Amino acid sequence: MSQTIIEKVIEQAVRNLASAGCKFAVITPDGRKLGELNVDQPKQVTRKRVNDFRVSGYMERVDAMRPGDVEIFKCGQYNAEQYRGAISARATTKFGKGNATSTIVGDEIQLLRLA
Repeated sequence: MSQTIIEKVIEQAVRNLASAGCKFAVITPDGRKLGELNVDQPKQVTRKRVNDFRVSGYMERVDAMRPGDVEIFKCGQYNAEQYRGAISARATTKFGKGNATSTIVGDEIQLLRLA
């Protein structure tokens, strides 16, 4: 049976570490443990998808802003800090760093385009 490129690279790394006298543990993608160092198996990380802010239509509203405009976004069901982060990221992408500022006031996010 032929080895995949991943298996070949792992095998080479294990040989190099062993010949250098290192203590190590390598856990392969299929879960095999190589080496003599005792380590716990890594926990499977599952990332929870945060609210999909795109359905709120904020991108189009940010894109339409002109210098001096203030846009107010109601947080509603969204986490205010995460929603503000999405809005600020869009503003930075469209207008450049430092050309917009935002703040959270109560249940709304206010965005001011500076330049």
